Amino acid sequence: MKKLILTTAFALAIASNAFAENFSDHSLNINMTSGDTTISAGTGASYDFADSANVYGIKHDFGMAYGQIELIDGDNSVDDYRFTVGKLFTTASVDEVTGEPDRVTFYAAPELHYTVGDSFAKDELRISPSIGVAFDTGLVTPYAELGYDWKSSEGDLFDFARADAYAELGVAMPVSDKASVQVAIMQDLDSDLESVDREVALTFNVSF
Repeated sequence: MKKLILTTAFALAIASNAFAENFSDHSLNINMTSGDTTISAGTGASYDFADSANVYGIKHDFGMAYGQIELIDGDNSVDDYRFTVGKLFTTASVDEVTGEPDRVTFYAAPELHYTVGDSFAKDELRISPSIGVAFDTGLVTPYAELGYDWKSSEGDLFDFARADAYAELGVAMPVSDKASVQVAIMQDLDSDLESVDREVALTFNVSF
């Protein structure tokens, strides 16, 4: 209960700051994981799509890499589909003597996206590497993440150009053994790392 109260208080604090700073939007997301498979749903869940779009996905970790399929349900019956292949690299480990996990974890996740649909005159290919660091305080886990995109279009898929970037600062808190909550400030950036918009994201993670 204490963790839930603290998480709620943190979310309200960020939300209040969001209004004060005129944040562009907010997103609400849920991830449900069973084994190596995650089903997700959210609004404004992706940096690459409209904030008003509903994004539904299914992701499976095959070991060597993970794959994901997403439906981006936009306004006025505009639907797009994204196919993703990626790999998570992390320094996370457990101390062989104490059995305690590392306090500080660094991670990187290179991804390849292929997107088709009503919003795209030509199919789009993106290379999207991201890096991050997380610090486990024992009660909450603050984290910071950066990502950058290069994209190309159907007809010349190997002619990549700088697309955009993002920065994310947040905190994750376990509510129970099977659930956690993340609250984050997400900053969209253009190819020159200039601010585009900013939003608050609330994400619920559930395992079963």
